[in-house]
Amino acid sequence: MMLPHFLDNNGSFGIGWTMYLYLVLLPGFLVCLLLCINKIGFTQLVDFLQNQFTSRLPLEMNLSTFMVSISAMGCWMSFSGMQRYQARIGLDKVSLQGNEQTLKMYFFESRNLALSLLGLVLWSMAGRLQSLHRSGQLVQPAAQAPRGLGYRMKFTALALAALAFADIPMCRMTYNFSLAMTVTPAKENLLAQWPPTCQKAMWHSCATDGPQCEDLCKQARDLSQSRLDTMLWARDAHLLGRVGAEYFDEARDVKQGQSRIDQLFKEKTCHRVLQSVDKSNDMINYFCIFAVFVCMLLFISAVGNVFV
Repeated sequence: MMLPHFLDNNGSFGIGWTMYLYLVLLPGFLVCLLLCINKIGFTQLVDFLQNQFTSRLPLEMNLSTFMVSISAMGCWMSFSGMQRYQARIGLDKVSLQGNEQTLKMYFFESRNLALSLLGLVLWSMAGRLQSLHRSGQLVQPAAQAPRGLGYRMKFTALALAALAFADIPMCRMTYNFSLAMTVTPAKENLLAQWPPTCQKAMWHSCATDGPQCEDLCKQARDLSQSRLDTMLWARDAHLLGRVGAEYFDEARDVKQGQSRIDQLFKEKTCHRVLQSVDKSNDMINYFCIFAVFVCMLLFISAVGNVFV
């Protein structure tokens, strides 16, 4: 499985912001998590890491100060980029391709600003929590009878089970969000171009209806293939989600794949297939959203009980 990475303004691999994810955001989240747990071993670990870093910096700077400075610089640079591309959007309206490129760059700069602000908040919080620990303002609770191993293992199993079951509805949510971002815009654009004379065109006879109908049918079939690729990608990204989706297909006696696309284009017109290319059951989608929420609620509650 490939590790997630960010793209730069040219749409290629952005090594700078990918490094920011793994060297600033993820460590900041972990440090905040360890300090919020408020256990002696965790706070001592954070102090050890901070001291190791502080000894290599002048003016008694610590790791939090260093990361906040990097994040603040990222905020300033990203905000300046947003302002620059926002000013260019109006100038590029005469060129559709130029305007799309400018909007893409504006999106990347907006994303970079959000990442920088997140890093700024995380490391500011980490620095403040550590300061409260060191000054004695944030004390650890009075000693309580330690929970038994069986108690912790029970909630550990519950947390893992909730996380595993969340993968099933999350698979469908990933699929639907991907459809909305990729397939649906292309479908709406193609439907707007579809003339009434081509609405009866079938895939096996579209060549006789004229070159325009044939080209539209080919684009509709490509979009159906894109929907299938999106579904397979979502299932590959979610192990249990794939198992649940395949079981759901078997219960409905539906076989996903190239044969289903061939059958649809054999029975329906290209226009009708295109209209339903991103069709999805809204009730099941809402249920999946609710199920993910419940699973995450159980997971967080169980993790909290593990560290009580």
